[in-house]
Amino acid sequence: MAKRQSGVVSGGFHRRPRACLIGYMEQAATPMRHWALWGLLALNEHLCDIGPNSVHISRFSFIFRAILPLRRGRGLNTGRYQEDSMKLKRRSNQWISLMLAVVLSVVFSASAYGASTATLSKIILSNNEMTLSVGDSYSLTATGLYSDNSTANLTVYSTWSSSDTAVASIYNGTITAKAVGTATVSATFDGVTQTAQVKVTKKVKALTKDTQSLDLRKDATATIKLTATYSDNTTADVTAEADWTSTNDNVATVVNGKVTAIGAGTATITAVYGGKTVTVGTKVEVISRLEASQSKVSMLLDGTAPEITLTATYADGTTSDVTSKAVWSSSDEDIAAVVNGTIRAYGAGTAVLTATYGTKSANITVDVDKTSILTVDDDSLYLSVKGTKQLKLTATLAAGGSSDVTGSAAWSSSDSSIVSVDEGLVTANKSGSAVITATYNDKSIAIAVDVDVAKYLDVTPSKLSLSAGATSNLTVKATYADGTMDNVEASASYASSNENAAFATKGKVTATKSGTAVITVSYGGKTADVTVYVDVPSSLSTSKSEVYLEPKETFAADAKAVYGDNAPEKIITGSATWTTSDSAVATVDAGVITAVAAGNATITATYNGKSVSVTVYVSTAKRIELDKTQVSVLLKGTDTVTLTATYANGDQKPITNLATWTSSNEDVADIQNGVITGYKAGTATLTATYGSKTAKVTVDVDATSILKANSTNVFLKNVGDTFPVTLKAVLAVGGESDVTGTADWTTSNSSVVSVSGGVITALSTGTATVTGTYNGKSVKISVDVATAKYLEISGDEELAMSAGDVDRPLTLKATFADGTVGDVTDLATWSSSNEDVATVTNGVISTYKMGKAVISGSYGGKTAKVTVYVDIPSKLTTASKTIRVDVDKEVTVDLTAVLSTGPKDVRKDAKWTSSNTKIATVDNGVITGVAEGSATVKAEYADLSVTYTVKVGLMDVVEVDTRVLSLSVGDAQQIRLTAAIDDSSTSKDYTNEATWKSSKPSVADVKKGLVTAYAKGKATITATYGGQSVTISVDVDQVTRIEISEASLSLKSGDSSELKAVAVFSNGSTKDITDLDTTEWKSSNVKIATVKKGKVTAVGYGKTSISVKYAGKTAKVAIDVDTLKYLETDYVNVTIAQGATFQLTATATYADQSEQNVSKQALWTTSKAAVATAKDGLIKANGKGKATLTVSYAGKKVKVYVTVK
Repeated sequence: MAKRQSGVVSGGFHRRPRACLIGYMEQAATPMRHWALWGLLALNEHLCDIGPNSVHISRFSFIFRAILPLRRGRGLNTGRYQEDSMKLKRRSNQWISLMLAVVLSVVFSASAYGASTATLSKIILSNNEMTLSVGDSYSLTATGLYSDNSTANLTVYSTWSSSDTAVASIYNGTITAKAVGTATVSATFDGVTQTAQVKVTKKVKALTKDTQSLDLRKDATATIKLTATYSDNTTADVTAEADWTSTNDNVATVVNGKVTAIGAGTATITAVYGGKTVTVGTKVEVISRLEASQSKVSMLLDGTAPEITLTATYADGTTSDVTSKAVWSSSDEDIAAVVNGTIRAYGAGTAVLTATYGTKSANITVDVDKTSILTVDDDSLYLSVKGTKQLKLTATLAAGGSSDVTGSAAWSSSDSSIVSVDEGLVTANKSGSAVITATYNDKSIAIAVDVDVAKYLDVTPSKLSLSAGATSNLTVKATYADGTMDNVEASASYASSNENAAFATKGKVTATKSGTAVITVSYGGKTADVTVYVDVPSSLSTSKSEVYLEPKETFAADAKAVYGDNAPEKIITGSATWTTSDSAVATVDAGVITAVAAGNATITATYNGKSVSVTVYVSTAKRIELDKTQVSVLLKGTDTVTLTATYANGDQKPITNLATWTSSNEDVADIQNGVITGYKAGTATLTATYGSKTAKVTVDVDATSILKANSTNVFLKNVGDTFPVTLKAVLAVGGESDVTGTADWTTSNSSVVSVSGGVITALSTGTATVTGTYNGKSVKISVDVATAKYLEISGDEELAMSAGDVDRPLTLKATFADGTVGDVTDLATWSSSNEDVATVTNGVISTYKMGKAVISGSYGGKTAKVTVYVDIPSKLTTASKTIRVDVDKEVTVDLTAVLSTGPKDVRKDAKWTSSNTKIATVDNGVITGVAEGSATVKAEYADLSVTYTVKVGLMDVVEVDTRVLSLSVGDAQQIRLTAAIDDSSTSKDYTNEATWKSSKPSVADVKKGLVTAYAKGKATITATYGGQSVTISVDVDQVTRIEISEASLSLKSGDSSELKAVAVFSNGSTKDITDLDTTEWKSSNVKIATVKKGKVTAVGYGKTSISVKYAGKTAKVAIDVDTLKYLETDYVNVTIAQGATFQLTATATYADQSEQNVSKQALWTTSKAAVATAKDGLIKANGKGKATLTVSYAGKKVKVYVTVK
């Protein structure tokens, strides 16, 4: 161990925080005049050389803090001092002398304080593992722990170093992340060293989550995915690498993004990565209402224990019995107490019981009497105006027995204008609330009466997002005490917290201008709130998120506000605030982006707290291409090429004038702005350079000649037409020469055209290529003869005609290659696909009998067609294709054919067939029901058909009043079945007429809808009526879930902990299943933890889970074993002789601050076995040199540097 002592300073600065006076002065750089130096040296002699009587310098620090402000110059070092400036006032000298005298007097009387001989045991760093982004910094604190358990901040006194300064550097404890990689930083003081691991990642630009909020039930899980966007615009899933925390582990826990719901309430899940933070609001079992089955209870001290049922209503409208889950309390347990809804009376008086679940609570008032109590058959009434209700009042004696005292009691109303009462008969007079009081033998009971008063008020939606000027309708429903509901939009009143933003009238919300308003809806004494966001966008969007530009080029970006509820987007380009991440690359003004120089920049538009970004790439083409790769020009001739850039997003842009052009031989050819000029005969290569991309074009400058024709595309409309081609040779020396007569002429199709001396003659319809050749050069001319580009028949493509029609003319028009249109009816070739039905001559159609024929007209290589229907209906129609008929009853259906001449009844002319004559038969459209079931009837006429669906004695709608039953053995419950012919018909009760069947009668059987439970298990009840069946699932004493006594455990290797497992059945009962043989306990990793009948034993470091399975249900507990805070060794630098050994101790500090010697459990490895090896902490020096030992335990590592001499 390094020993901390007062020590003498010899040359240089004394680096320890507890030092003799001179050391303290040197560190503080306190200048003194030379005449005061000898007094200080004498003081140092006293402090440093007296030994046991030396005094701790901290006792005098207050004096030197007073002297420090007077310093001038650079400070004092042993054997050397600096003269003060002559400007130092004599008064300052005298003051310093006085303070020095005080110091000396205090020091020489301080021997009673004794010496400090504590040794430095270890250094503790504020963090042992860090993940930083490039450019980030992080400050470590080094704390020294001494043998007398005292501590000292050693941050500024320690020597700090980094294993890789290119990755991370460190100065006075502050780490600066420089490049991606890992490094080890260390702090050393008085021979003691401590290390920390630093991981440097790319700079995180943004951190996004895939989930905005969570709403979970208890024991449910959900996973949040975290994506990091780095400064180079790459992304990565960092869910497992982020630091996750929950603001309330009793509500929800989180491990690597997986959220587990623990208990009712709210929590915020926070993820931190790369200096960025995201949060996800989480709700567990958050309910909108909590209701007790009774709000008032009267009891006697007779041992009875009434039970209250507590029902939670969730935001989605579902309900759940939470009686056993709620927290129950009593305002006075000496009067009444409650456990899981069961009330017990202990003394006379009144107590208020409170049930709390999640964020909601419900109260029950309990009156306890020793002698007698009054009870009424209904302590809470709901009536409509003019409605009545007869109440029954009963007096119950503690000694036993009861009597009806309705007529003997005194009855009164708190407001007779609302309700009146006479001998228990309550009459509702007008809307409102009142209390009826019945008094008998000095006992009273109150009955709350609501007349047309809502019990609940529900408004949907609860949130609206609107644009200014827009409107939206609310649905306001009042639920009355009797369970009935009514829409009350027109009757409710509305108030806005901000009418400048939005207001409401009769359920209609109107947005006025940007802002937020809360609309409060009131009706029948109840209120509900609706939050309205006006022009508050949920997000911003832009048409183009990536733009590729060239310097000085501009692009007009847009920004649109996206609102909820399918509201239209709003363009806010001019209203947004625009910024650029790098103005040297691109600038922006009101959305107009201007490219400045090559590089990437991010343009951001911000509006009402939301933002959207556009990434701008300047001069970053993926490839460049020329429209020509080979060009021939004459001497002094020119040609033009175009250079196009293609970017990563597929966009293309001409960059001819932006590229740099070079010529391999400027004497032959050169290029300016895409225009090539030939200077002398030969070949040159022109190269375009743009950024890092190049493209090339080869240029031939011809010294001989080039041929050109007066036309290279010729159209001859009629056979026999001619066209003269003129062929000229352009000479390299200048001028042109007509070579038509001397050129060689050929045709690719001599049956279509011929050519002689350049004159082309049309021989037949078709296409051909004529070639003129002269002096090794050629020109090709494309020739079309009487070729139609398009061919059309005037009128409809389908014709409806009757047999015997004649002289129905058609007109055929051709569009030729030169764009002219001509009537070719008489020139075309006509044909019919079925001449028994229709014929055609020169475009004139004649019809003969019913059927279909396709008429074709052909000309110039093209064909046009028209379809002719003779006495064929275009379709068949009927009034209804679904037919319902009872057994032994008849229904006549209609069938109409739609002809060109009008509709025609073809019911008796059609062919009728039934798919199942045992269900239904048909004759000339008359359908007869034979037996219950479904069949199809088909009618066929003129190749068309209609199919009817026939339902004989069937019902479309069959329903039961419940689809799921949960029963205990011996229970019975009646199910009611109703059926209707269709959705528009009235349903009737067919419970007794239906056929009932159970899948497992031994578990649950059924008779006429009455289900009786016989044994534990599951069964399915099937009810059949009118051809329809419905099923009801029945659970008898089934396990719904398993609850474990702990949600998570943190253990050390070798430690154990007992878990208790309880099964919760569908009827609410529970059972301890911890030790049952049928209970299956399992560890997901037995190398970390094992389990036997609930007893968990930690084996080794890591995270795992323990699961318990029973009756098909499973529950899990998260287990952490040997979670370390840090790992350290008693020495970091060791120097030993060859052949010697040295014992090191590795100490693990756990999260609970406890420590353990893990020298034998840890893994010891060496960088050079030839120099030094280690096992169980014992180092063996094998040969001279240096080696690094790595100690690994429970996921932590520490290095020891060994030198063998």
